Amino acid sequence: MSIIRADSIKNRGGNGAPDFPKGLTVTGVITATTLNQNTSGDLNVGSNIKFGSASGIATATTFVGNLTGAATQLATNATGANLTLSGNLGVGGTITYEDVARVDATGISTFREGFGVGPLAGIALTAYTDGSVRTSGIVTAANFHGGGANLTGLTAGQIPNLAASKITSGTVATARLGSGTANSGTYLRGDQSWAALSTNNAVRKVHAVYYSNTSSSFNGQAGTALSGSTHYPASARIGGSFTKISGTSKLLVQGVLTYAMNSTNIHGFCVWIGGDESNYVNTGGDTRQWYFYTTRSGNICVWPFSYIFNTAYSAGTVAAYAAPAVNGNRSHTGELNPDPNSNIVNNCSDTPNKDCHSCLTVIEFEP
Repeated sequence: MSIIRADSIKNRGGNGAPDFPKGLTVTGVITATTLNQNTSGDLNVGSNIKFGSASGIATATTFVGNLTGAATQLATNATGANLTLSGNLGVGGTITYEDVARVDATGISTFREGFGVGPLAGIALTAYTDGSVRTSGIVTAANFHGGGANLTGLTAGQIPNLAASKITSGTVATARLGSGTANSGTYLRGDQSWAALSTNNAVRKVHAVYYSNTSSSFNGQAGTALSGSTHYPASARIGGSFTKISGTSKLLVQGVLTYAMNSTNIHGFCVWIGGDESNYVNTGGDTRQWYFYTTRSGNICVWPFSYIFNTAYSAGTVAAYAAPAVNGNRSHTGELNPDPNSNIVNNCSDTPNKDCHSCLTVIEFEP
């Protein structure tokens, strides 16, 4: 027969389903209340297998194709080429990526206990839950933000493009400022190189040691010993200390001293270096050479001086002084930076009504 038409097919005894030992080919839909037998061989389904409201388990050696819909559980060792989920994926154990070159996420990935980067045998970077990141390699970024107060062990080669304006404290190594050797005999040129200072009569520095136009008078002052029997009135001394920058440089001491005195107790002007008073220099001779106003009772002297000290005094604090002086210890009455119209020893009514001034400058130079 080519066609069997029947509402129900049963076995010969009428109490069960018939057997189809050669198989059964169905081109339509097979509907069954229960499938409770194992199927040996392949079960080929052209469309879908639907499990109504059943809560059982579909077990197969291999699932081929896409799994869509609500899959509440994938059994142990479920494998396949692709797994596409439109909802959430909950994993109670560990996800291990084998031979995965890239993980692409379009949103935010959250790692509750941090994450590590690198092979399992040697993690190179670890991110912790407190926000800290530790790495044994090199961190490269277009911009770094924050104070960086805890950065240690950095070398100049690791921060080659650090702007000078970003350095607000600490000491910058001389090697970072320019090439060459930095020492007391070199200076930093505009081409960012350390160059030797010229020693051809080069002026190292001009030290403005003393300047004053404030008058200071004294009466009957005993002399202060300079060296040997030479004395000077301490209130008429000018000068002070300065910082000598070279141990080989020489000193040119020059200036002017204005002094009103009585006519009998001063006969010279001396210049000296503090601590080396025995090598003082008398540059003025008799004070009567330097009068610009004189009376029977006293004189006003303007004394310009200039002298080179060839001794190479050590670098550091040095002092230079100048004062009127006399051989012997006498009583001194006078006035430093006097007003010619009104001073302790004489008066003149037709000179400019302003105190005179005194000054002392030291020019430090390499011979």
